Amino acid sequence: MESGSRVSSVAAICGAIVLVGLAMLAGVLVTAQPGTRTLAGVVTLVESEMAKFDRDVREGLAATSIPATDAERRRCTAMGTDAFVSPGQAVVMYDEEGTVLGRGLLGEAQPIPVLDPQSGRTSMSCRLPFEIAAVERKGIVTFEIGSRDRRTYTSRELEAVDWNLEVRIDE
Repeated sequence: MESGSRVSSVAAICGAIVLVGLAMLAGVLVTAQPGTRTLAGVVTLVESEMAKFDRDVREGLAATSIPATDAERRRCTAMGTDAFVSPGQAVVMYDEEGTVLGRGLLGEAQPIPVLDPQSGRTSMSCRLPFEIAAVERKGIVTFEIGSRDRRTYTSRELEAVDWNLEVRIDE
């Protein structure tokens, strides 16, 4: 009886070693293959101090209640024009060699008014969402908005923000 329990113990230990080995091999194979992710994010256009001053001179100081209106959407359009960024514009990601990894488009501008409690003036920022599906994970990538703006990120930086970028462009 004693030898039978030894055999089953040895078999159980060998089976456990094989299972651990297979799990490690599967982990190595999964991490060795370049995976893909969806890169999502938003381009935020931020109104400059000079643009705020010019607007206040033309329109007067803003009220404390700031609803999202057609005027704010027009202001977003003007900010995008000044920054050379507009809805429908291409967003492209390249690898280090300049090969295109993925493409997307900027979505509609969403006005984000913020009231400065000290001055009583509003600041505008406009957010344009985008998404690039199935981007291959690479070491260093370059993200380009139209032909206006290029930014470079490491895969570690993209992982740190869970592949959700916020690109800020000051008008």
